[in-house]
Amino acid sequence: MTMSLIILLVMIFFLWYEIFKTRELVIKRCQQVCRDAELQFLDQTVAVISVRFGIDRRRCPVLYRTYQFEYSEHSVDRFKAYVDLHNNRIVSIRFTGPDGKTVFHH
Repeated sequence: MTMSLIILLVMIFFLWYEIFKTRELVIKRCQQVCRDAELQFLDQTVAVISVRFGIDRRRCPVLYRTYQFEYSEHSVDRFKAYVDLHNNRIVSIRFTGPDGKTVFHH
């Protein structure tokens, strides 16, 4: 029983570490994209809004995640943007502008 508890705790730790590392990657990329586009990355944080499992074209398991963050164009407005990941790779960053249209970056 003790050995299985240790294994479970080690697995939880590695899962937590992987989530933390991926979140930091997403934050850095969002900061960079906002800086390049002359936008403000508000609150300096991202939040996971969707997690699902799937199968890619090669029939390999994939973890799909979507993070959300907020940005501003003129320090007065607040708009939502989204980062899509397949496993730990960023595949798109979507900005929702003042007109409600979504612009893709990446």
